[in-house]
Amino acid sequence: MEKFKIKALFLGEKINLRFIEDKIVALYPLVVELKENSYAVIFKYGAVVLFNVEEDLEKDFLSKLKPSITLPYEKPISEVSYINIKETDKFDYVDENGFIILNSFPNFVKMQVISIVLSENVILSYFEQNVGEIFDRLEPIMLNLSKGGVLAVEKEDNLLKNIGGFLKIMLKMVARVGIIDNPDVLWDNPDQERLFKALKEEYEILDRDKCLNKRFSLASDTVDTLLDIKRSAHSAKLDWYVIILIIMAVTIMAFEVF
Repeated sequence: MEKFKIKALFLGEKINLRFIEDKIVALYPLVVELKENSYAVIFKYGAVVLFNVEEDLEKDFLSKLKPSITLPYEKPISEVSYINIKETDKFDYVDENGFIILNSFPNFVKMQVISIVLSENVILSYFEQNVGEIFDRLEPIMLNLSKGGVLAVEKEDNLLKNIGGFLKIMLKMVARVGIIDNPDVLWDNPDQERLFKALKEEYEILDRDKCLNKRFSLASDTVDTLLDIKRSAHSAKLDWYVIILIIMAVTIMAFEVF
């Protein structure tokens, strides 16, 4: 039984496919041959999936790809999976250990199908990690308010604005990537739908996508609410300042009259 590695990476906000110099062997999504039996599937939304690519070749490829990446991440997130090739009477499937079991080395269509799911998996992992960090940053602010505290004038206000801006960027990226129920490659290759669905279930893609969108919405609503509280508190303070100034003005006028 032959076994080889698949590595999915989320490298940046976008990859410009027009400047890919490697040998292109398939399109939509783009598949390039790095050497015999070593391939990369490249997605314009910033993900790459490597099939049977050794470490030195991976470094060389990613180095050449870097100029094509818009806003590359300092620490790209990656996920590793494995394909086992063995003769079996079964259809291609995912076993109890999460290995992808195939009858032969995957053709380009099968690479595309597998890559779509693995790219979605690594992107979801990236967003899950980031939205988790957002809640970690919001928690002390909410805890302070629950104890009767107030939002700090500068520090927490700026933090909320930064988080809000970051959330808008993240939501835009989630919308651009999109989780695909039925990619175009399946329309021409319906025989690959079984493997596609098995991988979707293995990585819980649809459930995680729904959960992520709910968490993004909750985080966004929380930031908006906290900023509203901040603005309301600020308005209330201004109202009191105006009242105090009016009282002072009336008092001064009264002294002048008498």
